[in-house]
Amino acid sequence: MVSDAPALLSRRGLLRAATAGMALAVVRLALPSVTWASRLPDGRVSLYNLHTDERLSVTYRDESGAYDQDALNALNHFLRCHHTNETTTMDVQLIEFVNAHSKSGKVKSGLEETGVSIKPISTAIRSHSNTNA
Repeated sequence: MVSDAPALLSRRGLLRAATAGMALAVVRLALPSVTWASRLPDGRVSLYNLHTDERLSVTYRDESGAYDQDALNALNHFLRCHHTNETTTMDVQLIEFVNAHSKSGKVKSGLEETGVSIKPISTAIRSHSNTNA
């Protein structure tokens, strides 16, 4: 009994389509940074720490999406606790978010341009914080 069904509906056609789909998924998983990095702004961030009066301008990701570990370590040190000098590993997605938000045009760089005034934290909030200020 010979069937006149198109080749795509046959078992062999289904296996070919499934194999091609799996190959695309594997490539997408193996090389996510190439497609992901192309949609992001350049991997350069400039920060100012109000507590330590430090400035940092660093390129943490290149055009191909590869992260520079030395630059990430510099960011980790820059974003340390100003009370204890304890550093932690910052999530790269948080750094990407800060970078994208700062380049969105909705944030002005530097306190001088924004005219922001910093007010002291109230004692009620301070008593509930974890810091040893």
